[in-house]
Formats: sequence, C-alpha cells, structure tokens
Amino acid sequence: MSSRSESSQPEGPAGGSRLRFRVPEPAARPGDTPDFSGVELDDAGSVRRPPTDVAPAEMRDLAYSLVRVIDDSGRAAGPWVPEINADGLRGALRAMVRTRAYDDRMQRAQRQGKTSFYMRCTGEEAIAVGQALELGPRDMFFPTYRQQGWLVARDWPLVEMMCQIFSNEKDRLHGRQMPVMYSARDVGFFKQGKRPDVKRFMKREGEGGVRGDYMLRRTQKTKRRYKVT
Repeated sequence: MSSRSESSQPEGPAGGSRLRFRVPEPAARPGDTPDFSGVELDDAGSVRRPPTDVAPAEMRDLAYSLVRVIDDSGRAAGPWVPEINADGLRGALRAMVRTRAYDDRMQRAQRQGKTSFYMRCTGEEAIAVGQALELGPRDMFFPTYRQQGWLVARDWPLVEMMCQIFSNEKDRLHGRQMPVMYSARDVGFFKQGKRPDVKRFMKREGEGGVRGDYMLRRTQKTKRRYKVT
C-alpha cells in the first residue's frame, strides 16, 4: 500500500495541483521490535532542580528536558533524589503494590458485570501515593480519576472503597455518586462533584481546589449569618 494517496477533489479554478493526504509509515508494526535509538534522553541526575519559588521564565528549559532520578543500574542520582528513609520507601512501595492488586480485583469485578465501570491507575500509582505521604493529615485533596492510591497510602479500608464501587447498603454515599468517585473526609479525600449553584461558577474539574475553597468560605458565611452551631 502506498503511503500517499490522492484525494477525489478536482483541480481548482487556478489549475493548481490536487490535494494530497499523506499517511506516514510507522517505524514498527504490532509484533515488531521497536527501535528507540533515535530518542535522546537526559542522563539521570543531569537535569537541574530549581527552587520552588523561582519565576516560570527561569525554568522554561525544564519543559524540554526529562527529569530522571533512577539510572540504568537502578540507582538514584542527582538533585531530585528525595530525602526519604528506608521505612518510608518501603511503605510507599507497599501502597503502590496494594493499589495495583486492588485495581486488578476491581477490574475483574467490572468485567463480570458487578459494577458499571472501573478505571485503573496502572503506571500512575506513585503520583497519588507520593502526594498522600508528603502532605499532612489536615491537607485537603481534590482528586480526579485514578487517584485511589491516595486512600490506600492513607490506610483507608479497602472494604470501604469496594462498597462505594458496588454501591451496596454499606456505601457511605448511598449510591449517589459514580463508581471510582470515592469520598473519605476523614483523610481529606473529597469526591468530584458540584452543587448546581456552583456549577456555572466552576466548570473545570481541575479547579477543584478553588471550588473547595469557595464552598468552604460560603459555608462559614452561612453559619455566621444564621448562627449555625
């Protein structure tokens, strides 16, 4: 098959050439061994780590770099290596492995028709687990999909999570939320969702933190107005 094919559109009034539609040939087909020799990656530990209060213009180069912490020998190197003791690392690894095992069980349950849908976080476990272990117990977390690792890292009971997935009689949300939209106030994990009067004000899910601050301020204002105790 040719990688270039002509369209059926006729020539224009100016007599120009026909439009062409090009389909690039992939470097490898399913079953072939891909070749990544042409991909340039930064060495582990070679990318600088700027201060947290640096101006965005001063770290623009990082957008064109790849931050690598683990080298090809499995050793951590460079300024991005976190200062975590061995027990903390083992705890994070345990939470990530447990999250993947939980995902596997819930995915199979969904395939068996026991729940409407489920979304795994394979390959993304470290994002939620790392945040859960770094932030304090009173910090608030406004998740999106695939953030169940936060609850696992905070030792939230897996049975509670499963009850919300299956929307059974022990579901603390009473089936009013979709599966994987967990809610656990005790560990600062607040479900996705919007009240109707706020939906027009906060449209994007990425603004969950701002929306939460808005609702918190509004609740406090209401308590002052009506002297709610």
